Amino acid sequence: MRGRYPSSYADSDVGFAIMEIHSVHPTHEGRSTTFTGQVYRTPVHEGVAPGFLSVNLIHFSPGARTAWHSHDLGQTLIVVEGEGIAQARGEKAISLRAGDVVSSPPGEEHWHGADAEHFMAHYSLVENHPDGDAVRWGALVDESDYRLALDNLSD
Repeated sequence: MRGRYPSSYADSDVGFAIMEIHSVHPTHEGRSTTFTGQVYRTPVHEGVAPGFLSVNLIHFSPGARTAWHSHDLGQTLIVVEGEGIAQARGEKAISLRAGDVVSSPPGEEHWHGADAEHFMAHYSLVENHPDGDAVRWGALVDESDYRLALDNLSD
């Protein structure tokens, strides 16, 4: 934690927690069991009770992608750089560009990553369930399924 409001705020009778300012955690490479290709994750925020919002900045190199996965309480992606792809199970893949916001409902199995020619970065916002997993990982998206999704993109 880098800082807090001055103690005069903490001593007031406002009835809520004091704002804290902290630095993001170090960036680390994504695990090969949950990502294909070079993926880097920077944990930005890990929520604590009463809110459990987790925020990560994820960078994908061209062709890199997540495995199939779902989130008990859903996921929101905010694409901040590059071009990418996302696909929900049983649906056509969609192209992603900087400025796009993707909302996956609770339990929807999906994957996302960079397209074959561009880097892509997005923020991932996930509300963690205090009694469960924020993410349920499935199988990796193999190269033939990735290429098929790219060939059949819908905008």
